[in-house]
Amino acid sequence: MAALTRLISAEIMKAVRLKLPWMGLAFSGLMAFVARHTVERMAAPGELSTRVYLTADLNLLSTSIIPIFSTVFAATLIASETSRGTLRMLLPRPIWRSTLLHAKLATGLGYLALMFVVNLAVALPLALSYPLRNTFDEGLPLPGPAGQIGILAIVLGLTYLPHAATVCFAFLVSIISRSVATAIGVAVGVVLCLYPIQIVHIGSVNIGDFMFSSYYDDAIGIGDNIAGGFAESWNQESIRMLVLTSVVSAAVFLVCGYLVFTRRDLKD
Repeated sequence: MAALTRLISAEIMKAVRLKLPWMGLAFSGLMAFVARHTVERMAAPGELSTRVYLTADLNLLSTSIIPIFSTVFAATLIASETSRGTLRMLLPRPIWRSTLLHAKLATGLGYLALMFVVNLAVALPLALSYPLRNTFDEGLPLPGPAGQIGILAIVLGLTYLPHAATVCFAFLVSIISRSVATAIGVAVGVVLCLYPIQIVHIGSVNIGDFMFSSYYDDAIGIGDNIAGGFAESWNQESIRMLVLTSVVSAAVFLVCGYLVFTRRDLKD
């Protein structure tokens, strides 16, 4: 545990010295202002509210900024060490290969969470400048402040899952790639190619139903309906598929990545 903690600290310090992670965090924060500009231009008179703004912000964040920057960051975690040849210096020390992977993966997942945190740090003060209810909410049984906070927490937790699966996929690509450019190109290219594939049907089967990337914003829409007083539940097929596809995909990616890395000949 002490070795893992030291490695995670070292990975964090290494990430702090890079430009890319800061760019991702900056764009995450800026997305709060983009969302504000968007909703104020597109919303009908009396439609704006805290809920409407936060829904737009999280939708934009989850479908644009986070998939790209979290994928690029995760794709560099192992590939950067491979391309520089520093893996040979790290692993001959008394460090298990799996411990190094744990530290790298924790850094990637932590960076993913940090992008959400930075965005909300900017978005929440902006959201409070809008009324809690809009003119369309009058008469609807909206949850109270505590209920709204709980719904937001559930939305964030569920939205995190498919993005975590994306990080695990990019992590796998990073493990099997020999250069940073290759890892980033393959990981980002595949993630972008998943978008058009999501709408493909084979007979009556929609391929997107079985892809974790199809669920980046599903929880956000459902949470918006629940927070808006509509008769909707978290216990529905799309949420179950969100959790199932995310967890299974992440597990497959990690098992494959760990098996490849623990059996790799570092002299190649």
